[in-house]
Amino acid sequence: MSNSSGKLETIEVTERPLKKDHLDTNDTFILELHDKIYVWIGKGANTEEKKSGMLFARDFINQKGKPKNTKITRLPEFGEDVHFKSFFAGFYPCVSRDVGRARQLDESATATGAAEVEKLANQQRQAAKMLFDKLGAGYSMEVSYCHWDSGQIYPLDKSEWGTFYSDEIYLIDLKGKNHRYIVMWIGPHLNHD
Repeated sequence: MSNSSGKLETIEVTERPLKKDHLDTNDTFILELHDKIYVWIGKGANTEEKKSGMLFARDFINQKGKPKNTKITRLPEFGEDVHFKSFFAGFYPCVSRDVGRARQLDESATATGAAEVEKLANQQRQAAKMLFDKLGAGYSMEVSYCHWDSGQIYPLDKSEWGTFYSDEIYLIDLKGKNHRYIVMWIGPHLNHD
């Protein structure tokens, strides 16, 4: 939501995956989830944008036919909770496992570290190839998001496949002629309790 053009406008962010960079400090953003709506208020948003965000979220519940008790959470910039951050690439650093502990990868990563990452990627490619060879031609795949709180399962659009957020659970259903595999991916930052 922005009024930089002189009038208040809401423009949908259609690019996927969502990125932290999509959140402009001078505007207000609405993130619609299945059972919750977040209103993110940029630090530089003006008064009209700040007030309109909450009003728009309330109207959004009616427009989308959501239950009247759908929770609306207002988040100021830099006050984002872990659940909100998990929907945007760029909030968390890229990590790799090294002897059981995570270490941050950055531009100063050594050639040895890069070789280890490439070796792991090759192992994962080989494992995937073996799986798809077992499934054979004509296999089908579905990817779903499992809401950890309610246990409800929602199919993901193909444009979102391959982007898993660290605080979520995903189900991958692979069906072949003679084999079927269901894989559950549990994000490493999910509260496992």
